Amino acid sequence: APPASAMGQQVVHVDPPATRPRFHNVEPRSREERLAIRDKDMLEKLRLEHRLKSNVKEDLNSNLLEPPPNSAGFISEADRFCTDAAGEEYAERHRKKLEREELIERRRVRNYEREAARWDRVAMEQKFEDIKLQELKESEIPALNRSSVKYNMINLQYEDSYDGAELKYRDDVMKRNMAMAANRGLRHMKSSVDYDPITGLPTRSKVPVPPAPVAPGPRPEKVDPREGMEHFRVDSLYVNEKESHDGVGRQRAY
Repeated sequence: APPASAMGQQVVHVDPPATRPRFHNVEPRSREERLAIRDKDMLEKLRLEHRLKSNVKEDLNSNLLEPPPNSAGFISEADRFCTDAAGEEYAERHRKKLEREELIERRRVRNYEREAARWDRVAMEQKFEDIKLQELKESEIPALNRSSVKYNMINLQYEDSYDGAELKYRDDVMKRNMAMAANRGLRHMKSSVDYDPITGLPTRSKVPVPPAPVAPGPRPEKVDPREGMEHFRVDSLYVNEKESHDGVGRQRAY
């Protein structure tokens, strides 16, 4: 009876078949075969021949650079070359024409932008000059070019300023005082004739006295017309955007 194991199961010993070889005999390779196996190209070809996971097996004997006729990349020798010489020449002339037109258009756009920027700069400079002249007209006359008298020496008109009004007030006061002094002299002057012995003109009984002039009041404080004006930026003459330190709106070179 067959022996029993510790778990109560029977153990059966099966002898190996007599036809099974007990040793794996391998034929030794020659030196040429061992060197061929070490070759990289030969090893890759050998692996490609014996691969099993690919569904398609390439035929290494065919031309690898020429696709098969039933593939999408196949083209015949007749279709590889253009047989329409006139069409090819027309396409070449059309390409050169388009390149020439594109070059002319780029040059036109570049010249237009340059001229537009130049005229904008000229307009900005002219505007700045107009603003500067207007400010000079409205501002106070510099001390070096200022006249020592407060009236116009050509038409003898008083200046349209506080100093001109003050000068007119002093002149009016002097004229009034002169008229009053003349009336006082006429009252005390005694003569046997009714004419002026010096000028020969008939004497007047009374000189008309002008009304008392009105004082111009206290002197106004000087106001600088450029106090509320922003500082002029030179970079505004060249571009519309002002230059900043953060890199935004920086000048563009052209």
